[in-house]
Amino acid sequence: MAENTAMDKEERQLERFVREHGEDGATFAPTSVEEAIGGSFVETDEIESIQDRVRNWLDVPRPVHIVGPTGCGKTALALSIAAARDQPVVWVNGDELIDTGSLVGEHAGKAQYKERDNFVRGVMKKKSIIRDRWVDNPLSVAVQNGATLVYNEFSRTKPAAHNVLLSVFEEGVLDRPGQRGENRIVEVDSDFRAIF
Repeated sequence: MAENTAMDKEERQLERFVREHGEDGATFAPTSVEEAIGGSFVETDEIESIQDRVRNWLDVPRPVHIVGPTGCGKTALALSIAAARDQPVVWVNGDELIDTGSLVGEHAGKAQYKERDNFVRGVMKKKSIIRDRWVDNPLSVAVQNGATLVYNEFSRTKPAAHNVLLSVFEEGVLDRPGQRGENRIVEVDSDFRAIF
């Protein structure tokens, strides 16, 4: 019962934080650790030791995967470390519906531009341009802006969605499937970090 209560409290704090920092929950920049986790964060010697280990991995820079039982404070720990970096924080909540497009970005309909030229009286020229509209999703936003990606419930997402992460961490580039031309490849900002 106590474990469920702690989990419920953590989820409520997280929902409130996402609600306060953007409707989509994709991008936010906490101004303090307390703001990031929705209250005070108790730091014991053991917690400080774990925080130091995570910070050391992030300084290398390597991604960090925090593992532990439900309700033990993994999310609060990740958010507190991310907020302390003084970089923007990008949030992703993993589930079985997340795919590569959900992480990287995708085409979201068409954008239409109309131009009317009535320079000469009595002569009207019309021009209509229709283009695909690309929308960057959390991973693209994070790598371009040097943000800390906090990927909650990473293990609940299908592994195929994470193939894109290999080039991000190994080669320092993000390949955006679906994007065309020179915009397909994005160089990863040197301040980008990831906590799973």
